Amino acid sequence: MANSRSGDSLPSRLVTILDAFDSHRSSLTISALSRRVGIPLATTHRLVVQFLDGRLLERDADGEVRLGIRLWELASRGLRTTDLREIALPFMKDAQAVVRQHTTLRWAG
Repeated sequence: MANSRSGDSLPSRLVTILDAFDSHRSSLTISALSRRVGIPLATTHRLVVQFLDGRLLERDADGEVRLGIRLWELASRGLRTTDLREIALPFMKDAQAVVRQHTTLRWAG
């Protein structure tokens, strides 16, 4: 059931907000996010607060919001990524030991 003037449901607005982030804009102010997705600022702010609470979004040091770690945690539960993760984990641990930095597995398929 939609709860907005536009008729968009909460899941639809969530997807719209998550789609606003890309490789060129990995973090945005709430105002910029509101403009980018075409959702009123007050609504965007309310949704962002809820998504921050659920860790779907997170704030960076500048106060901008970006995609949260919870999205990765949920995505990693998928069957395709589970097998790949298990295969890649020993290599990722080796790479992490060498570079002494956080390592992630990026799915390109």
